[in-house]
Amino acid sequence: MMMGLLWRINTSLLLALFLSGCDIFPVNSGVLEGRVWCDVRYLDLVPKHQEYHASISNIDNDSDYASFRKRLRLSKAGYMYVVAATLPLQNNDVNIRYHFDRPERLREIYDLRRYSVNGFEAMTFILYDENNIPIKTVISFGGSNQIRDYLLHNFWILPVQYDDARNYVQEVSRHPDTLELPIVAVGISLGGGLAVHVKKQDVTGLVEEAWAFNSSPRAGANGSQNSDIHLLANKREILNLFPRTRLGALPQNTDTNFDLINSSSIYAHYRWVLARQILHYADLAIYFDAENPEALTEPMKILQSQKISGDICSENLRDQISRERAKT
Repeated sequence: MMMGLLWRINTSLLLALFLSGCDIFPVNSGVLEGRVWCDVRYLDLVPKHQEYHASISNIDNDSDYASFRKRLRLSKAGYMYVVAATLPLQNNDVNIRYHFDRPERLREIYDLRRYSVNGFEAMTFILYDENNIPIKTVISFGGSNQIRDYLLHNFWILPVQYDDARNYVQEVSRHPDTLELPIVAVGISLGGGLAVHVKKQDVTGLVEEAWAFNSSPRAGANGSQNSDIHLLANKREILNLFPRTRLGALPQNTDTNFDLINSSSIYAHYRWVLARQILHYADLAIYFDAENPEALTEPMKILQSQKISGDICSENLRDQISRERAKT
């Protein structure tokens, strides 16, 4: 029994080190490169995407087409939620090159920030529509960013943050600024498991949806399916090694194959790796649907706020994308 305990602790410490924020895990010797790191649209230049958008004959029988359209739908619906999910993890991360600016219509209720000694972290936002009308309360649960998250929750027999998460939802629902808006719970990694937990354990019906990104497979709830749970994950990320069926996301609300960034499984778990891909696909979805496709989309504006784009995306690469677009 003692050996098993020591094994869990050592494993926890090792994973905590791996997921603490180091950027040494891309497969190409640590070099970040490629069009996905640009903050300009490029996915519309991919030939198969052009064919899918044009609805070529018999396309409805193409499973790749169906997966592509689902990815566009989920990315368009969820891009604001994945950005909200990154924000708690940015608070303690000094590597600001990967930080996203908070979108203007996602406004934080600052007195609802929570940091507990057991590792629990949460932030709450009000999401406004394009007419400045509040439409959602977004609860963002922090993911694993400190050793106590592993020792007290991820790898412990009795995870300690579930009670905090449920109590926090109740507190948010009573706050005067939430205006009785429907609540959407979101999170990355451990935070995704907490988001699913409060949706499944919500006997009062306060939580309308849960969006889990690169989620922990542990949610402290039954394994029943729920049409209001969404699961998005990078294809190569480490937690794909564990079954997530008990999270309960239906197939139409699940996409665990985002694959624009080739990296090791550890690096693929990082918040910005999945978020960047979702933003690119959301931009493409809006571009395909827009009456004015040349307008700068909100997802692309968010991408432009991440400083890493300027570090990696050279003028030559930007010019190359522009020249290719001019030919289409």
